[in-house]
Amino acid sequence: MNTPSANDIRWRAGVTTLVRALPRTSLNAGAVAVLREAAAGKETKVLPENSGANTTGTSYPVAVACSGGADSLAALLLVWGHFTALHGRIAVLHFNHRTRSECAAEARFVQGVAEALGEKFFTAELEGDSASLNEAGLREARLQFFQNTCAALGVRALVQGHHAGDVVESVLMRLSRGSGTTGLCAPRPVQQFAGNETAFVRPLLMLEKKQITAALRAAGLPWCEDASNAGDFHLRNRIRHSVVPAWEGATGAHVTPGVLRSRRLIEEDDAALETWAEALWAQVRSAEDTPNVGSASTFDWVPLAKLPAAVHRRVLHKALAALGISENVTAPAVDAVVAALAAGISGQWSAGSSTLLVFTGSQLRLVRHLAKHPPAVSFSGLLAPGVLLFWPTGGVLNATITEVSPGLFAQIRAGLFPPAETVFLALPDNAGMGHYILRPRSYRPGDAYCPLGSPGHRKLSDAFIDKKIPKMERHRLPVVCDTCDSIVWVPGLPPAENCRLPGPGPCLRLTW
Repeated sequence: MNTPSANDIRWRAGVTTLVRALPRTSLNAGAVAVLREAAAGKETKVLPENSGANTTGTSYPVAVACSGGADSLAALLLVWGHFTALHGRIAVLHFNHRTRSECAAEARFVQGVAEALGEKFFTAELEGDSASLNEAGLREARLQFFQNTCAALGVRALVQGHHAGDVVESVLMRLSRGSGTTGLCAPRPVQQFAGNETAFVRPLLMLEKKQITAALRAAGLPWCEDASNAGDFHLRNRIRHSVVPAWEGATGAHVTPGVLRSRRLIEEDDAALETWAEALWAQVRSAEDTPNVGSASTFDWVPLAKLPAAVHRRVLHKALAALGISENVTAPAVDAVVAALAAGISGQWSAGSSTLLVFTGSQLRLVRHLAKHPPAVSFSGLLAPGVLLFWPTGGVLNATITEVSPGLFAQIRAGLFPPAETVFLALPDNAGMGHYILRPRSYRPGDAYCPLGSPGHRKLSDAFIDKKIPKMERHRLPVVCDTCDSIVWVPGLPPAENCRLPGPGPCLRLTW
């Protein structure tokens, strides 16, 4: 594929035509406001010699990330055309991924455009083997270059060329990953990252790709075409070429306007929840400096009593981030903790090696360096598929959704899985995959259930005697109950009759 040359193109005349076709009112109002404010700033900044910015010492209020493709090129040209006060103060950033033979020519193309507009060009290329990085790795390297360069240049707004189609694709990608409101309102018109003075600005989110390319073509302006965008190697490409057309075919309508509105409404809800959670976070962390027994950090959860689970989730994420363990707690574990917090039910969950999150009903504590065998205590918690529940006496409960094949079903019926360690339970009719919640608790005198194959209920104490489980051990075992507090299993005993597997198929596997 031939990469166009920026030479001999009347870029400035083309921009005049482009801004008529795509006036400022066609751009996102929030992004325009940020760019207008940046253009109004007259301050300059002398950069240190070791800044690595390769500049003359004047700060650049705006930078544009430009790959040479139609979207990012249009973003550069529209910013230059609509905000004339920025002329000579726009940094054009290009990152060479070195993934295709055309990459070097594309870098020269973007440099030619920048020079034709009288703007400074900054570039870098991927170090090492590009084949060793996936799409996420390449994106991380690109963003690192953008952020480092913007910090060195004093950039207040980094413009990116995301358009309406990117919103549709991002929503579908994030839905498949189980994102909440914060993820589903991306890409945002204006995004400010914590600890970063540069705002990411996306003025083209109201425009569709066909509008952008038609306007460039009418203005006589070329752009680079990345041949890999036509393939299906990347998830975004597969969604763009297969899923979105099928979605529109199923609805019989163009989905983009509806998705754009949904993204905006979700962003409004996300901002409202974040404001609410931020105010509560100030109260919750007030207990953080309270002296604790051992190595622990404590948060007062009383201010959140009876509030919606969405608020608990946001404040929990703030607590995990403050403790530096956000990466250690899995999504299913977060869901289980949120359910316990919202319901006021005590529980404990793994937060990494020798570390537990413990909720007492009014306080959330991070306890580190636990003893291998803590004493038996009265305890209850929540267990969901994919979650490890660490019992105070040293054992670990694990729940997973398992597909039972005919061969595995035969092994289960043959008793090849000792009930002291593993049981397979039938999923209730009203339980969705991955959403079956159990409530393990400590043994209580008088507990009874109907064991597998039994015609009626039996006291746990009698079942313990039959299985020769010592008295001291009985109080150290979890009594696994459903949400109605009906016993479904105790390690060492058969599962409950109403959880009997009818045959091959999906089931809930518990291990102890």
